Amino acid sequence: MAWAEQNHKTQYPTWAPGVYGDLPLVRLPEQPSVNPFIVGPAVRVPTRFYGRKAELSAIAARVGAVSAQSVSIVGERRIGKSSLLWQVKNQAQTLFRTGHRYVVLYLDMSSATGSSNRLLMRTLRLELTYPNLPAWDAADDGDLAALSYTLGELETTVPDVRLVVCLDEFEYVNDHPAEFDGLLEALRADAQLGRLALVTSSCAPLADLCARGRIGVSPFFNIFTEVRLGPLDVASWQALVQDGLGRVSDADWRFIEECAGRHPFLTQMACAFLWEARQSGIVDYDVLRVRFEAQAEAYRAYWRKNRIQRMMDEGATNEGIN
Repeated sequence: MAWAEQNHKTQYPTWAPGVYGDLPLVRLPEQPSVNPFIVGPAVRVPTRFYGRKAELSAIAARVGAVSAQSVSIVGERRIGKSSLLWQVKNQAQTLFRTGHRYVVLYLDMSSATGSSNRLLMRTLRLELTYPNLPAWDAADDGDLAALSYTLGELETTVPDVRLVVCLDEFEYVNDHPAEFDGLLEALRADAQLGRLALVTSSCAPLADLCARGRIGVSPFFNIFTEVRLGPLDVASWQALVQDGLGRVSDADWRFIEECAGRHPFLTQMACAFLWEARQSGIVDYDVLRVRFEAQAEAYRAYWRKNRIQRMMDEGATNEGIN
């Protein structure tokens, strides 16, 4: 331990039997035997999701209102938008308090599903068939009249069902504007009638996306309430760290805060590196910082590039308006 203290490192004691088979004198800090931190994928499991109570309450208040209303989630990449959408889907029956049966569909617009009107409607149709709800025939994929007719049928034949469609990575709609103008207008019209609620996620506000692309046939964004995502609140951030690492020293807290602040993705990354180092028995914070920065810098550069691009797009849009 003296060597570790002199070199500003933390050495975690390991199980070591005495010379004559004595019981171990010390125990490892309590922490899971499998790395519990999720670096990259969306957090789908509610038990590994932390914070966002205010945001979930705001979504519940709109989607679960007397008449279904739509919500737009806006935030930087890797801030937790997809994870929040998955919680809307996986916690629907406890999140929404009104006397409805919620059917929540999740669609990733950056996937092949979001490349055409027909494929998107196919996915919607398949999702509706899983809970045995009315759906159009496969031959009608791409037929907007069939979509609107089915939503009307849902409203009259199963009035206790409330349909919620989550559209993740919504900015990808602008990659295929000719495909989606009609579909989005149809969804907007039905959402305005309360037949479904739309929950979108994007880096830029919907109003900006509408101005830059062609999803402004009718002001698509004007039926949405915007929910902004930022860093985690302090209590949720601390719970994320402590639940995964167990005992957290002052040096651990300094390392995590200096590297990640309360950014959820960067916190998961910093904690994952720390957890792995603990498995080796010695935590060298200098080495960990180098490893962390090598990974994190690529994301920071991407975020900077995106911010600059959005500023340029906004400037071009303003010039067009003027």
